[in-house]
Amino acid sequence: MWTEDKPSFKGKHYVIEEPLCEPKPVQKPHPPITIGGSGEKYTLKVVAAFADRWNYIGDINQYKQKLSALEKHCKKIGIDLNDIDKTYHTSMEIYTDENEFLQDMKKIYESGYYGRRPIEETSFDEWLVRFQSRAIVGKSETCLERIKEMIDLGITYFIFSARGLALRRAPDLKRRNASLQRFADEVISQIYIF
Repeated sequence: MWTEDKPSFKGKHYVIEEPLCEPKPVQKPHPPITIGGSGEKYTLKVVAAFADRWNYIGDINQYKQKLSALEKHCKKIGIDLNDIDKTYHTSMEIYTDENEFLQDMKKIYESGYYGRRPIEETSFDEWLVRFQSRAIVGKSETCLERIKEMIDLGITYFIFSARGLALRRAPDLKRRNASLQRFADEVISQIYIF
């Protein structure tokens, strides 16, 4: 079924007559293999050996260290680091109002981001700097600048979650759609050349 168009088989326990198996799991060329993770000892070694794309989730300031580790693994096995696309997965939300942005960030700080409470000794300002090193949030200009910095670091694909940062019980779909539209109009249009 993986290699033939209309296989048939009659065995002791099973019989198949021309079953469909599309798309076939073995394809040439195969779909790009994406491996996500940042473990320097094992995961990035597997990325170097098998991945077409490496997906990173985390602090963009630590990205350079992870990229250096990946490059070392690539060199050991004779792979060109530039042959592996670098992808980055993060939350994204565009704000037009600075006060609304700060209010949402304070809600996240106080309640914890995805259930993780901030370290008690961390001030809101310190937390916000760290949070913004992991997420694309703020006004359009700020988000555009951050994305351009990431592109300069070698990131070729972005995977954005736009599910709402403030962990509201019911998402404000009107607000979410407006944020996505601003992202398309004011950020993507400045980067993506059609």
